[in-house]
Amino acid sequence: MGAVGGFLFGWLGILWTTIGSFFGFWIVFLLSRKFGRGLIEKIIKKESLAKFDHLSEEKGSAVIFLLFLIPVFPDSVAGYSAGFTNIPIRKLLAIAIISRTPAVVAVNMFGAGLGQENVTQVVTISVIFVIACIIAAAKHDAIMKYLNSSHEPKK
Repeated sequence: MGAVGGFLFGWLGILWTTIGSFFGFWIVFLLSRKFGRGLIEKIIKKESLAKFDHLSEEKGSAVIFLLFLIPVFPDSVAGYSAGFTNIPIRKLLAIAIISRTPAVVAVNMFGAGLGQENVTQVVTISVIFVIACIIAAAKHDAIMKYLNSSHEPKK
């Protein structure tokens, strides 16, 4: 959707995408809290949610930030899972918006480049995105190790 926003509204697409993301995440967090796991498992596969059950209050914020930051990560799964934590919704919204900002900016700039027929901008954003995906793929094991590790504070 960000690319469409960039295509239609140029740089203002970043604002509209951010506003839409804010309300979208807010609804996702509220649905998770209000209706609990039963309803969410009808929307998201149980297996996908189970991967994120280990989110804890100790490092939950850091894990959620990292998940939202990773390019092409299914942020809906992370969003619904984050809603199950005891982290205040205000904090979850701040984490989601801040960590998604780089992707929102990049995707909107890509769409704006398409709308303005700016080949250099489209190619530059595409190369940066591919590099980010390669780095995320290369660090996959380290990321998964961190996410699967115990998040208890050191004594």
